[in-house]
Amino acid sequence: MKKFFFNLLLVCFLFSCKTYKWNNSEIKTCVKDRNVHINKSENKFVQDIFVEEFHLSANEISSCYCKKLEKEYTSYEKAKELIFANDSLSNEKRFKIGASCFEDNSKKGAWTKNMKNACVRIFELQEGLLENYAHCCCDILESYYQNLFEFSEAAKKNKLNNNVLKEFVECQ
Repeated sequence: MKKFFFNLLLVCFLFSCKTYKWNNSEIKTCVKDRNVHINKSENKFVQDIFVEEFHLSANEISSCYCKKLEKEYTSYEKAKELIFANDSLSNEKRFKIGASCFEDNSKKGAWTKNMKNACVRIFELQEGLLENYAHCCCDILESYYQNLFEFSEAAKKNKLNNNVLKEFVECQ
């Protein structure tokens, strides 16, 4: 009887693990579409910084993104429903998939050099901050967030830690 339940449990587990395999044409189309998106993005300079700091090409990021989509969706057509959805849950899911393609071991209070460099460069370029002020802001973010991706997600949702904004003022 124990053997029967073990086998039943094993079968249930095996069938619950969904993985899909897209054909080569779907993968190529997905990668091509993601590359176009990366290169047309309104925040292209931010993406360029991450490409430079993490030594990944746009094609490598796109390939990673599409492989992750392939694991969850039966086809690229189904994945496009997520890609083109305009609701907050879909935005968050897309963001998490993309962020997971940057292998980084940053932790709250201990960002990697690449994450810190990306943060400083973004603050300098996007916000026009002086280098010292940008470093100060990034040090504050490091103490509250696991990485720049987590901060960005909180900022998009208007859920920044109130202390962050107070401490930013002290950087001046």
